[in-house]
Amino acid sequence: MKKITLIIPYILFVVANLYSQESYIKSRWNLRLAYAHYQTNISSSNTGTTWKYETTGNYQIEANYGILNFFEAGIYTGYSSYYSTNMLYTYGTNINVHILPLFIKAKSFRIDTYVTGKVGGNYYKSEHSNNDNVLEYGIGFGSAFYPFKRLGVFAEYSFGEYFFEDNKKFRAGVTFKFKK
Repeated sequence: MKKITLIIPYILFVVANLYSQESYIKSRWNLRLAYAHYQTNISSSNTGTTWKYETTGNYQIEANYGILNFFEAGIYTGYSSYYSTNMLYTYGTNINVHILPLFIKAKSFRIDTYVTGKVGGNYYKSEHSNNDNVLEYGIGFGSAFYPFKRLGVFAEYSFGEYFFEDNKKFRAGVTFKFKK
């Protein structure tokens, strides 16, 4: 019980410091244009014992807003097309928990690392099957590098349940940040 009474004030002190420090995330908008390459569940050929699966590109746009000194939330939407008649629209919400502001006080960083989580859906439209909504979710990590003050590049790798029965996703793109 004595340890708990010592730990609770320490946690409250740390949290109070996080909220009071100057932040480069709080009240910041972050816009991203991303590309991901998906492996579909459509096989194109069988070479011996291995199946070769078709791939398709997924183009996404994402907008995030900094709520706390280390936390931002946002929405995303995207689009894929394959076999010229099949279309996949992605949409959802995401959160990013930034790691560096928890340990380093600074007004800006050129490098940004974060843990990301996404929950959303996919709307699948095809001539040959029923149109359907499918849930997708995942958690992963990402990093961004800003060679310019507001413009940078980012990459994310996540695990979860995605369309095409794929359980991992890598996406990369450009990011633009600005404050009110």
